[in-house]
Formats: sequence, structure tokens, C-alpha cells
Amino acid sequence: MCIRDSIERAIKFYDGYNRSTLENQYLPVAISSAVQGTVKSSENRISKLLYKNTVELSMVMNVLSAIADVDNDTLKKLRVKCMNEVKATNGKISFEDINKYQTGNLPDNAIKIETPKSVDELMKKALPIAVILCVLLFAAMLGKTIVCKVVVISPIFILVGFALGFLLLIIHEWLHGIVYPKDADVTIGRIKGKTTFVALASYPLKRDRFILMCLLPFVLGVIPFILFLISPAEFRVFNGLNFGMACMGMVSPFPDVYNVLTVLRRSEKNDSIMFYKNDMYKIS
Repeated sequence: MCIRDSIERAIKFYDGYNRSTLENQYLPVAISSAVQGTVKSSENRISKLLYKNTVELSMVMNVLSAIADVDNDTLKKLRVKCMNEVKATNGKISFEDINKYQTGNLPDNAIKIETPKSVDELMKKALPIAVILCVLLFAAMLGKTIVCKVVVISPIFILVGFALGFLLLIIHEWLHGIVYPKDADVTIGRIKGKTTFVALASYPLKRDRFILMCLLPFVLGVIPFILFLISPAEFRVFNGLNFGMACMGMVSPFPDVYNVLTVLRRSEKNDSIMFYKNDMYKIS
């Protein structure tokens, strides 16, 4: 009896469907209207929520733009990186993955090396190194003056050399960066609110290579210093320029010298060294 009723209902449904010219004409008008109303209501609700979220997101982006010093090239690279990441993960991105990309990946066997807690503290502790370098440079100038028995330098052009040396500070940081492998993410820029330029990378380097990375910018001072020593005494303008550039190029890396001395004291030859956030680590 049940099977016969089911067959009868199926036949009636099939007959009704065949009599309709369009599929939606067979559905009762009331059901169709109810479905359309529900969908429309959901669309309005979702649109309002998306509008509110977009307004809040716009506010957040404006606040971040006001406090973050990010150049256009970095933003373009980040946009391409994020687009590729979203495509690869279908939008399933975790905060942990983002944090790892922004700060680098610290190996489990990394051991923290005791270093100054801030840039200002680092500058204070490394200041004696700067003083020693300055004394050596002025001793060399005095020695050349005594040997040549004439004034070998134009004081005003020492200041010009200082200015040229300051302009080369960005090259100083670039020289740090080129020591890292190509797959290392190195950021070069200026600390906001300060005249200090930095090259940042959370990537482990073998100790010898780390030392090279720290000391390579010395070439910006060593080359003009050699030119100063070998140039004739009567080239006072040339000597002044080179001496000023030598002072800036050889004294400005004094924090890097401090880092090298710290690494030599507190790590082994086969260790790798890396910066992570504001700290330095060794990896055995």
C-alpha cells in the first residue's frame, strides 16, 4: 500500500513537472518568495557587516601608516608576497606564520648572547672604541704634519669630508647587507627619530662571516685614510677631504666593533651568529 502511494505521488510530481514550461514555475509562489526574501535579507546583513569591517580596517591602516616608516618598495614586495601566500593557502593564514616571516625563525638550539638592551646602551658601552679610533686618526695626522714639517690639511675641508662620509652611511649599511646570502631577507633603513641607519636581518651566519659582515664597512674609512697618508703634503684640500671621510668611515662602525669583540669573547669558532629581534644569538 505504501509503495503504491509513493509510486502514485512520484507519477503526479513527474506529470506536474512536465506540464510546466519553466522549472521555477512548478514551485509554489509562496515558497519562491520566501526564499528570495531570506536571501535578500542575508545580503543586506552581510553588506552592512562588510561595510563596518571595511571602515574599521581603513582606520587601522591609516593609524599604521602614520606610525610605521615603511618605504614604497617594501610595501610593493610585501603586497606580492601576501598575494602569493593567500593564493597558495586559500586564505588560511595563521598569526604564527606572519610573526615568523616578520621576525625570522629562531632555531631551537640558539643560545642568547648577553648584549646591551637598547641601541642607546650599546652606543654608551661602545663609546671607548670610538674614542680610541679618533685618537689613532688624529695621531696619524699629527705624525704626517711632523714628518712633512708643514700643515698638511685644510681644516674647513675636514668638515666637508665629514659631510661626505655621513652621506655614505647608507652605503655602510649596504655593505653589511651584501655579506648575507641571497635568500636572506635584509632590510636597510633609518631608525625613526634618529640619524642612525641600520641593516636588519634574522639570518644565521658562520662566525667568520658574521665578523666580516660587521667590519666590511671599514673600507669606507680605510681607503680615504690610505689616500690621506700617501698624498703629498701640499694637497691640503684633498688631504682634508680624505681625512674627514676617514674619520667618519672608521669611527662610525664602532658599535659593530663592539659586537665583534662580544662574539669573539662569548662564542666558538664553529658557531653561527644571528640577530633576532633586539638580541644576538649563537648556534652551536
